Amino acid sequence: MPAHIDAPKAGDSFDPANFRLRGWLWLDSAHPRIAAIDVLGNGESLTAIAASELHERPDVTAHLHLPPGTLTGFDVPAQVKGARPDGEVEIELRIRFSDGTHTPVLCARRLTPTPAERHPFQMLLRQLRPDALGVEIGAHTNPATELSPFYTDAVIDFAGTAGRVDFLADANALPLPDATLDYLVSSHVLEHLPNPLAALHEWHRVLRPGGLLYLVVPDKRFTFDAPRATTTVAHLLRDFQAGVTAADAALHVDEFVFHTDWSRLNPRTAPADIAPQQAAARARYLDDLAQGLVIDIHYHTFTPDSVDALLRAAGFIGGPSPAFDLLAHAERYPPGREDGIALLLAKNAPRPQAAPSHATFLLASRTQGVAPLPLVCPITLAPLRAETSRSEDRTLVADSSGARYAFASGCPALLPARGSAPRRPWLDQRSPEARPPAPLRPAILIAQNSPLAHLDEPVPTAVIDPLCFLVRGWLWLDPAQASIVAVEAWSDTTLVGETSTLFSRPDVNAALQLPGSARCGFELFAHHPMATPGSAFELRLHARLHDGTRTPPFATGTVTAIARDYRKNHFGILLDRATTAVQRHDNIFATGPSQSEGSGELAALLRRFLGPPPRQIIDVGCGLGSYGRSLVAEGYDWMGAEIDATDCAELARLGLPHRHVNGQTLPFADGAFDAALCLEVLEHIDEPRAFLREIRRVAPKQLIVSVPNCELLGYLWDHLATPWHMLESTHVNYFTRWSLGALLREFYPRVELRFYTPYPLPTIEGTPLHYNLLAIATGD
Repeated sequence: MPAHIDAPKAGDSFDPANFRLRGWLWLDSAHPRIAAIDVLGNGESLTAIAASELHERPDVTAHLHLPPGTLTGFDVPAQVKGARPDGEVEIELRIRFSDGTHTPVLCARRLTPTPAERHPFQMLLRQLRPDALGVEIGAHTNPATELSPFYTDAVIDFAGTAGRVDFLADANALPLPDATLDYLVSSHVLEHLPNPLAALHEWHRVLRPGGLLYLVVPDKRFTFDAPRATTTVAHLLRDFQAGVTAADAALHVDEFVFHTDWSRLNPRTAPADIAPQQAAARARYLDDLAQGLVIDIHYHTFTPDSVDALLRAAGFIGGPSPAFDLLAHAERYPPGREDGIALLLAKNAPRPQAAPSHATFLLASRTQGVAPLPLVCPITLAPLRAETSRSEDRTLVADSSGARYAFASGCPALLPARGSAPRRPWLDQRSPEARPPAPLRPAILIAQNSPLAHLDEPVPTAVIDPLCFLVRGWLWLDPAQASIVAVEAWSDTTLVGETSTLFSRPDVNAALQLPGSARCGFELFAHHPMATPGSAFELRLHARLHDGTRTPPFATGTVTAIARDYRKNHFGILLDRATTAVQRHDNIFATGPSQSEGSGELAALLRRFLGPPPRQIIDVGCGLGSYGRSLVAEGYDWMGAEIDATDCAELARLGLPHRHVNGQTLPFADGAFDAALCLEVLEHIDEPRAFLREIRRVAPKQLIVSVPNCELLGYLWDHLATPWHMLESTHVNYFTRWSLGALLREFYPRVELRFYTPYPLPTIEGTPLHYNLLAIATGD
C-alpha cells in the first residue's frame, strides 16, 4: 500500500504553525473505500483529508499504471499546535475507511522546525507586545497575518482593486514624527521603489530605539526577474546620493519590460503576442511616469549576497556603529512560497558617530517635510488641508469631521488618536469573530446615555434578499450597557429581526478603552416578508432594555430588496449548467463516519452564544468530540453523550469526558447542565420530540442546535445540484428555519434562528445562500 509525503521534506524550512502537506497514496483494491486520510503530528490529530479532496497526480498515475483520472494526490494546509521551536515534529498518515476502521501508519516524516533566527516573522511576533504600534507599507490585499498595524500606501486603489490603506504616504516620506513606531513591516515593496536606500533611512527615522523592521524582498533567482542582472550596490548608493525619484528612473522601465522572463510575468501570453504586449506596457509605464503616477515595476533586483552587501555599505548593519542589529535572516522565505529574502532588524539607540573605516552612506540628519502625496484623514479618508496659526504652528485639518493633526519634528502625526480607528473599507466580513478592526464612527446621542454605535452591515445602498439578510454592528450604551435585553431591527412598524446576544469586539473595546470582556457587538439574521421586490426600505436599529422600553434608533440605513421574489418565481434561474458541476456527487445518499474536526465558523458561534466559561455543557451526539476538545481546553465543563461505541472508544483514547448512552434517555439529573449542544444530530432522530424533551430535562436553560438548511434545496432543484449532506440515508427530518423554530418552541419559549456555512454559489443577484441552520433556544 504505497504512500508518500512529498513536502515538507526533511531539512526544508518548516514552520509548524503554517505549512502545506503534499503527497500521494494508492491502496489498490481498498482505494474506493477510503473515507479520509487522518494526519497526525506528534501523535495528535492535525487534520483529516476527505476522500473528495484528493486530486489526480499524473506522475503517480503514469508510474503506477493507473487509469486516467484516478485520485491519489493531496495538498492541504496544516499546523502543529504547541510545537516547540527547538523540538522535532513527526508527521504520520493513516487511512480511515468508510466503515470507521483505520490502517496502521502508512508513512511518517520527522521534521525539525526552522530555528527562530532563521524565521524572521515568527521572531517578530514573539517580540511584539499586544499593544505594539506598527505600520505596514504596501500591503494592498495581502497583509502580514497575526498583526494589527496601520496601513499606508501611495494609492488607495491599484489595478482596479481597493487595498488596505489607512492613510496615503510616500514610502520615502512618512507623515510620522521621529521614533514613533514599535515595528514596521515591508514585504515585497522595496523592489518597487526607485530609491530603496532613501526608504530605509526614512523607516529607520520613524522607528523608536529597539523598534523592529521586518523586511522581505524577492530573490530574483526564483522570480520572473531571473534573467536580469542583479542591481549593484554602487548603483543604489549613487541613486541615494543623487536623490533619484521615479521620474529619474525611467531607464528601469526598459530593463523591466525587455529583460524579465515575460512568460513568467504574464503566463497566459502567446509567444507571438509577447513583443506587442511589451511595447504597449513600455508606452503605458512611460506615460504614467510623465503624469506623476505610481507604476508597478521592479526597479531593482536582489540576491541574498547583494542585500547583505547593500545594508553593510550603507551603514545599516556591521561596522563600528550600525543603525540596526540583525536579529534574523532567511532565504527561500517564507516556507511554502520560498522566493523571498527576509530579515528582522532592531533599531539601535543613537550612539556617538564613529569614523568609518571605508566610504559609507551613514544615516544623516535630513529635513522631512509633508509627504508629497495628498494626505487623508485615517478616520474618514477625507482630504486634509494645512492651517498655520498666528504662532506659526502648523496643523492638518479634516473639513468633514474637524479632526486636527499636529506636526512634530517637522512631520504630521497622522496616526489616529486613542479612541479612534480607520474606516477601512477593505474589511473582510466573512468570519464571525476573526475580522480586521471595524470602523468606529462619531457618537450618536441616545437619550442621556450618549452611546457609541455603528451599523457595519448591510452597507448603505446594499441590495439584499429581504427574506434572509445579515444585520451586523456594535453598540455601547454607557452606562446602561448591562440593561440591554436585545438588539432589534425594524422597518417601519415591522420587527424584522432581533438578537439577545452581544459578543466581544476587541477592535471596538481597544478603540473605546473598554474592558477586554466588554460585549458590544451584535449580529442577527433579518426577514422582511412585506418588502416590495426591487424597492428600497429603511432599517432602524433599537436596543430593548430590561424595563421593556426601547431606545430611539441608534443606527439607520437604507437597502434595496432584490427584484425577484423567490417565493413566487421559478427557481430554475439561480444557476447555469457551467456552475452546477461544483455540486455534483456520485452518491448523495452515502453516510460517512463521524468527523474529527468541526467547523471553525460554528466553533466561533458556539463561544459567542454560550458565553464565557465556566459553564456546564452536555454535547448530545458528540461523535468524536469535534468541539469538545477546544471547549475543555478553554475552561468549559464539557460532557459528551454518544450512542456509537466506536466513537466512545475514540473519546476515551482522547481523554474526553463522555457517557455511552442508549439514545432514549440521558443518565443525568434534572437541570444538571447550563447548556446543551445538538450539532448535526436532530435530522437523524426518529422521535425528535421525545429526544428534545429529554434534553430539556437535563438542560432547561439553553440548547444550541445545528441542522442542514433544507431551504437551500428549492433553489437547486431544477439543476440536479444537491448539497451532498442534505440527503444522507440516515436523515429522517428535513428542517427549514420555520419548522425548526416551531419544533424548538414546544420546549424552549425563546428561539433565535440564523444561518452559517456559505454555499459556494450565491443567487444571480449576489445574495448569499447557506448550508446550515443554527438555532439558539433559551428557557425561562
